[in-house]
Amino acid sequence: MFLWRRKMHILYRYIILMLAFCSALAGAQIEQMQIESIEVFGHTPDASSFDASCVTTRMKTKQGDVFLQTVFDQDLKNLSKEYDRVEPSLEVVNQKLRLRLEVWTRPMIRSIRWEGNCKVDTSKLQSELGISICSVFDRQAFNKAFHKLKAYYVKNGYFETELGYFVDLDEVTNEVDITIDIQEGRCGRISMIYFHGFNQKEVDEISELMATKQYTLLSFFTGEGNYNEEMIQHDQAQIINYLQNEGYADAQISVKIVESCTRKNRIEIHITAWPGDPYTIGAITFEGNTLFCDDEIRRCFLIEE
Repeated sequence: MFLWRRKMHILYRYIILMLAFCSALAGAQIEQMQIESIEVFGHTPDASSFDASCVTTRMKTKQGDVFLQTVFDQDLKNLSKEYDRVEPSLEVVNQKLRLRLEVWTRPMIRSIRWEGNCKVDTSKLQSELGISICSVFDRQAFNKAFHKLKAYYVKNGYFETELGYFVDLDEVTNEVDITIDIQEGRCGRISMIYFHGFNQKEVDEISELMATKQYTLLSFFTGEGNYNEEMIQHDQAQIINYLQNEGYADAQISVKIVESCTRKNRIEIHITAWPGDPYTIGAITFEGNTLFCDDEIRRCFLIEE
């Protein structure tokens, strides 16, 4: 079985190499051929209104010129910025090249439907998106605007929010209906941070080290008080480091997030520590020192027995 798979793998690689070689050979054969014609076919709801010159005038590849692959590739790249799809085909007739381009115009946005948003008004989300109906649907531009929605939810503390969208194309009218699906989850505004397994001195000192803070009236200006996963991970490392510096080498902590029972759209963070037994430094001895005595070296140490 293994030998058979290996033979099939070698055969597969051979076929791929042969296809690549044939493609390169075909490219070498059509390079420098004269372009006999360039035909453009537009896929639009009203084909009669399509103007092929809108495509050809944007191309550096011209009828009667010698075909250059690099120039034609750049033409396709530029056209893809203005059209939804561009599909080229080439045909050699009597040692001359005939080019055919099929282009699909970008559809119009017929509707945008919002689903799942309960805590944020649709009008606010529409304003954040910044793309309205009856505008041209450019997927790249829409994705960029869509990321603004995610950033808006995170900024407002909805750390669990998941967003997605679906596009339904009506090929007859060349229009799209967009459905934006939102699962908001819990709001990440922190009403309180509780510490379990710490003494008051440790709580005071750890609170100063932590980047995660409680949400207050000033949080609108400072940006503090919203749950952030990266900040929580940073704080966990800071707390472990603090406890280890206090001698708790086996210290462990857990962070639990629960919805607040007393305040709507708020969460509580519960940080629990299992410090374990404290370790102390036993005897410190030196070996091999001949230039300096033990006491001279000991005075340079920051740790003591």
